[in-house]
Amino acid sequence: MDITKVLENVDKNQIHKIINYLPIPIFIIASNYRFVSVNKPMCNFFDCTIEAFLRKTDDFIIPKKNIDASRKITDEIFSSGQPYEDEEILTDGRGEQHIFLIYKRLIHLQQAGYETPFVITVLMDVTRFREAEKNATHRALHDTLTGLANRSHLNQRLKEAVTVSTANAQGFAILLLDLDGFKSINDRFGHQAGDQILCVVAKRLTDTIRRNDVVARLGGDEFCIVQANVDHPDQAHELADRVVHAVSRPIPFGSIELTISASVGIALFPEDGDGPDALLRKADLGLYQVKGNGRAGYLRHALDARSLQSDGRNHATNEWN
Repeated sequence: MDITKVLENVDKNQIHKIINYLPIPIFIIASNYRFVSVNKPMCNFFDCTIEAFLRKTDDFIIPKKNIDASRKITDEIFSSGQPYEDEEILTDGRGEQHIFLIYKRLIHLQQAGYETPFVITVLMDVTRFREAEKNATHRALHDTLTGLANRSHLNQRLKEAVTVSTANAQGFAILLLDLDGFKSINDRFGHQAGDQILCVVAKRLTDTIRRNDVVARLGGDEFCIVQANVDHPDQAHELADRVVHAVSRPIPFGSIELTISASVGIALFPEDGDGPDALLRKADLGLYQVKGNGRAGYLRHALDARSLQSDGRNHATNEWN
């Protein structure tokens, strides 16, 4: 039910009693932007008495930077009679921000035998709903254990990367990585140790990339990095180098330290594929070859091989295309 219609022909002296029965903040202002009526929920939210409210104008509750736009909307309602709905952030009397659905409508109230126009505003607090929506969206796009982007989110970002890179004639790289020795540690020390490794690796990968890059967990011990703005293959090589070294550092677990390594497959856009699926396949080929060559290294799908494992291991290095 539209409560503004119910109030349409109510005497001004009775309006305050009626809106006080309603559990959500409501206020009425005149054409000079002065409050002529506010209810108790409004007073409670802004920590202000009714008497003090009625001596104020709308700039008491609206931030200075928004007051001109807000008053323009109010003037339009007075002149056109058209209702207005929007979502705004308001700060309560304790300094906490809330998200409100704002409903504004022109009403005419009886005053001294005459109908006088006013604008009534109804505030519906949707903060919890918006937070729940935000949390649900985050859960849908992020890995529960590590907080990284999940496969669904990665697919979105890859499509965006293809679009942006095509428009800007600039490349990007995909680094697909798998943790060497993860399964044996997980089997020996249990899932708690496995989870510890995954969370530490996620943090190290996040610290290794730039702000405009993306790191995702695809499932199990498989991760993927989307490296933006790659002008030369050596940039992907350098990132892979940092990734392999970061992952290889010992990981504390109780009184012991766990050690793993990473195998990384690399694919470049547009040289190695014109879309996410083709690029992931090429990166997977490189990852498979690294595994076959002894692990702990990185490779661009049969075009370039580099092993970063030390202690006497040979380094195989070919020229980039």
